[in-house]
Amino acid sequence: MRRPLRISTLSLWLVASACGVGTPVCGDGIVSGAETCDDGNLENGDDCTEHCLQPICGDGLLSRGEDCDDGNKNDQDACTSNCLLAYCGDGIQRIDLTRDETGYEACDSPNSATCTDECLRPTLLWNRVMMGGGDSGATTCAYDRSSNLRCWGNNRYGVHGPPIGEDRLAPGPVFEQSPKGIAIGGGHLCEWMTQGTGSCWGLASVGQTGPEESEGCARTTRETCRYDRGDVGLTGIESMAAGLSHNCALHRGDLSCWGSNLHGQLGDPLRRSQRDVPTRVEDLDEIADFALGGFHSCAVMTTGAVQCWGRNAEGQLGNGSDQDAFVPVPVRDLSEVAQLALGDRHSCALNDQGKVSCWGYNGYGQLGQGEIPSPRRCRLGQSSRNHCHRWPVTVAALPTIERIAAGARHTCALGTNGKVWCWGDNRRGQLGDGTTDGDLCIPPDGVTAGCRPGPVQVMDLKNISTIAAGHEATCSVDVTGIIQCWGRNSWGQLGVGDRTDRHHPVILEAY
Repeated sequence: MRRPLRISTLSLWLVASACGVGTPVCGDGIVSGAETCDDGNLENGDDCTEHCLQPICGDGLLSRGEDCDDGNKNDQDACTSNCLLAYCGDGIQRIDLTRDETGYEACDSPNSATCTDECLRPTLLWNRVMMGGGDSGATTCAYDRSSNLRCWGNNRYGVHGPPIGEDRLAPGPVFEQSPKGIAIGGGHLCEWMTQGTGSCWGLASVGQTGPEESEGCARTTRETCRYDRGDVGLTGIESMAAGLSHNCALHRGDLSCWGSNLHGQLGDPLRRSQRDVPTRVEDLDEIADFALGGFHSCAVMTTGAVQCWGRNAEGQLGNGSDQDAFVPVPVRDLSEVAQLALGDRHSCALNDQGKVSCWGYNGYGQLGQGEIPSPRRCRLGQSSRNHCHRWPVTVAALPTIERIAAGARHTCALGTNGKVWCWGDNRRGQLGDGTTDGDLCIPPDGVTAGCRPGPVQVMDLKNISTIAAGHEATCSVDVTGIIQCWGRNSWGQLGVGDRTDRHHPVILEAY
């Protein structure tokens, strides 16, 4: 009977020692210990690493079958989690590059409606852009090259339609049929059609949406809203404008206004606090243009003279007084005016010679006088360091200007050379110089702020054809139809797909 062969561990050790076998070593061609491979060399790039481990994607070592290996599992850089080089069309958007760098991707679904075959967002082309004032009016709208109107921004009061309260961060349709024109107020929107009718919707607390019945707002029971189009009851409308809580329409040569009349901004001598039925402004003949501010209104006559009415505590009516006016009063020392632009509490005019004049509140430097205003309250006198200017003062240091725009607390001007200058409040980057810096201005809340009391050129803009200014934000359209916006973006009013402020112009793309 054969007995089993028994070999002890000690015997094996003695045999191994006799044969010269010692501690396992990576690269000896023998898989041992913690090794998962051993190809007899210490080179990378083949099927076994220098550490005698099977190569895996993500180990930071370039091995056979890998295009790249950056040592991470991030899909959105130059090397994907499968160790393949990223390329446009792989279905994975790179996010590690800036727009100016080769390989940048704004999207990665080529040949779609929102992504080009170069993995860039299509640049939408537009004719003109409009912006609203006030937090609730942080809405922007623009006509594209096909005359379709699209809007974006604050939707607290449903100006963009359902879902109510959900802000629109990129351009989208609001109208089944694009109107001839629109006016953006502080939480409401108005339109007029080619046939001369007009309607308004949104916040309706003081009659600003017209005479038709409103309802409780979806987001708050303390205010009233109108979510469908409310006919304002006028015909022959040629144009409309909106303030924070009032509107005016030019129709058949007359100017009629409705909404809040707390400061006389409707031009109603009966001094009603509000009106939901349009009321004709008396004693205005041959109106060439008109504009609305926070709580005041102005009109320029065909003679080039200007008349204003409404709030005047800061001198925004330009007649040298500090008293509100419920009927139009002439602006002092102003003639040959071609265009008006009104902010929350200041006014500006552009004359036929391309010169800009402003008046009213100057606590943020929005009158463009180049000096830090006095911290004292507005005074009836007129001086370069006054907190307010109660009649027009010229904005120096500007070239010949062809268009102006006024935001809540800043002002911008488009030169005949296609470049843009802005001044005033810069706390959210709305002046477009790449910063939120500036002198210490004296806003009414007592908090010092970064302001520019004199014009600064907006960076990276050229060949601009039109501009618009809103609540702490600004937009421009160039001659090719490209819109660029900058400033505050809390409600998506820049239309760039997020809520991040921009301190310099950014191009509006398709999202």
